[in-house]
Amino acid sequence: MKAVELRACGPPSVLQLRTDYPKPTAASNSALVRIHAAGINPVDLQTREGGVIKTLVANRKILGGDLAGVVESPSIAYPQFKAGDKVIALTNGFQFWTKVGCYAEYMAVPVSNLASMPSNLSFEDAAGVPLVALTAWQALDKAALKPGQRVLVQAGSGGVGSWVVQLAKQRGLHVTATCSTPNVSFVQGLGADVVIDYTKQSFVEVCRASPKFDGVVDPMGGQVETNGFKCLSSKGVFVGILNKRMSPTALPLRNLRSMIGLGPRYCLIVVQPNGKQLQAVSELIQIGKVKTLTDRVFPLAQAAEAHEYLDKRRGGRGKVVLQVT
Repeated sequence: MKAVELRACGPPSVLQLRTDYPKPTAASNSALVRIHAAGINPVDLQTREGGVIKTLVANRKILGGDLAGVVESPSIAYPQFKAGDKVIALTNGFQFWTKVGCYAEYMAVPVSNLASMPSNLSFEDAAGVPLVALTAWQALDKAALKPGQRVLVQAGSGGVGSWVVQLAKQRGLHVTATCSTPNVSFVQGLGADVVIDYTKQSFVEVCRASPKFDGVVDPMGGQVETNGFKCLSSKGVFVGILNKRMSPTALPLRNLRSMIGLGPRYCLIVVQPNGKQLQAVSELIQIGKVKTLTDRVFPLAQAAEAHEYLDKRRGGRGKVVLQVT
């Protein structure tokens, strides 16, 4: 089968197309999926660059955690997905230590990771959903806010942030989101109650003029993380999405302060594949309650060009996707 292989950590040119990669076979708890499209996520770029410990990156790894495709061979043990069913999934392929990801024509996927693909999306649009939507879903689960409570969403126009805004509104939360000037109308269209243009005003100053938030969801880290923490009520919760800009000392120090009653609760999440949660997202897409956005589609053979495009993109919105078959 065709697959894009990571020959070594480095620039996009290290991604090489193979046409003779062995077609996988599925274990009894997995289905063999013919992949039609694969989403590209920032974690793929970080793995390719060697942003993690290079020696831990799987040798000749195939990148990619997001897929949309068709079941070719159902699971023997869990046959709820039949041959020919259109499916989406977040797989373990986004993890740097796993060898096989979604930049390939086929993948054996645990049935517990699969969800039905919304019929109102193309394969390319559907492939951009799993990782970002599940990250947002699991962040909101961790926050455990109740309808009517107030949440601040950082980077509301970004891949994760745009999903947090939409799913938070579906849970009945009052949503304030930050973004830059070109994205204000986009974030308003996602349903945010208040949009703060951080190029024109400080969200910390805005927070001082209004009640503090019950929750903050932050995929950014760095100074944004530090400032966001200042916007929380004393009984609030900060949910950080793990990324390379986050302070390595923040979690233990802030958790210690929280445990002794000196500050809000602090949580850090790493997204996990979850077919049931993804199915719920799929159903929301199907009935038009939430939406996804695709920026650009590249053929599988141009995976290196797709990575180069994402490396250079600044302030863009929407997913970049590989068309596989």
